[in-house]
Amino acid sequence: MRKLTKGKLFIYAMSGLGPNLLMTLVTGYLNDALLAPTGIDPAKTFTGSVIVSVALCSVLFFAAKVIDAFIDVPLAYLSDKMHCKMGRRKASILMGWVPMVISFLLLWAPKLYMGAGATGITWIQAILLVIFYSSYTLTLVAYYGSYSAITKDEQDLSSLTHYKAFFDTIQYCVSYALFPSLLLGILGGREAGAISKALLMLAPMMLTMLIPMFMIKDEDKEEEAEKKERNVSLMESIRASASSRPFRRWLGTQFLIHVSLMLFLTGIGTTIPDNLVGIKGWQVTIMNSAAFAPVPLMLLIFNGFKKRKGHRFALQTALIAFAVAMFIFASGWKQLWQSMPMISFIIGLIASTIGSYSVGVFFSISYFYPAHIATEEMKVTGKDNAAMYFAIQGLVTQLASAVGVNLIYINLVGNEISIAGMQGGQFVLVPIIAGVVMLAAFFVAFGIKRNIIKE
Repeated sequence: MRKLTKGKLFIYAMSGLGPNLLMTLVTGYLNDALLAPTGIDPAKTFTGSVIVSVALCSVLFFAAKVIDAFIDVPLAYLSDKMHCKMGRRKASILMGWVPMVISFLLLWAPKLYMGAGATGITWIQAILLVIFYSSYTLTLVAYYGSYSAITKDEQDLSSLTHYKAFFDTIQYCVSYALFPSLLLGILGGREAGAISKALLMLAPMMLTMLIPMFMIKDEDKEEEAEKKERNVSLMESIRASASSRPFRRWLGTQFLIHVSLMLFLTGIGTTIPDNLVGIKGWQVTIMNSAAFAPVPLMLLIFNGFKKRKGHRFALQTALIAFAVAMFIFASGWKQLWQSMPMISFIIGLIASTIGSYSVGVFFSISYFYPAHIATEEMKVTGKDNAAMYFAIQGLVTQLASAVGVNLIYINLVGNEISIAGMQGGQFVLVPIIAGVVMLAAFFVAFGIKRNIIKE
């Protein structure tokens, strides 16, 4: 596959912006749009009230995540090993892109099946989520799987993952800073159901995922040369990708990171500002921007730690920083500062700023690690199993997401919990649990090598 120059790598990194942004919006807003927690802005819901069966929703949405987790591996195998005239990566991207777009549109148009009742809507949404998650996975593992092939060395790969982290920063700023306080009102209005209009209007962002269709070159020639080498079974491919000891060590830490991170990301757009901190409008924009806007600067700090103290130490600074940020968020509970609401806002702003360091690290390393391992493997064996590495990591993160969002988050915000006689305790427990889980990740991370090297 033809290598890309640094300028083109920047454009290539933008490919995932649309699907990643819309996936983030699904993660951050769909549950609350369906469940309509007490005190939430009606514009962030479909009708202003619960339209699903809460208990069934928790079970089915958890199942959707688990199904997606395990389907990642065969989809990655398809992307790594298929033979197609246009090239396996481009073909995989196109095969996933079409159902991804269609299922996304249907997820945010529940009026089409509102007559099915709460149970029916729950089942329809769960099925659509399975389709959306699976097609999104096929599209993105093919895209990420091309990283090791389009970069000529580790420096270019590092640049590509940093560019990708930059675009992740943009999409999270849009999702959690601009969307709830500005874009939602502009695109959908402020009435119940506005979120449906807004998300449907953002759907054309999916077109950014077609950029690789024009930038990947000479893949068909490479495939012809490698055709015989790729004639291996699914289990052989899994074993080859899972045999890396550094990769296995990373996955244990990544699972805990993702449980904690998903609790935070699912709540930052709705329940944290609305129900925990109790802020609106410009305050939401500022607080959520503080969680993502400083990411490019934070990556420079992370790289400094990595050069001086090694990769593991740098990662652990991010784990501790995130845990501290979550505990600070909990201390900003509006019930504790009823007579001084500005204090809650200031506490939330401090927590977001501290957490931005960790968010930037988590963005970058999740792309770099599997791509780096795949690159090292290609140097030794000449075989490209890059998508399988991302798929195995994806399996772990999807299971973590299912635990964090569908088992913990939904069941917390769907029930009223009182703490010390004060209502709304369920919203305090979200960041507290996230902080505890991230502390566990800190200790598990001691199993990772000091620096990323192939053993």
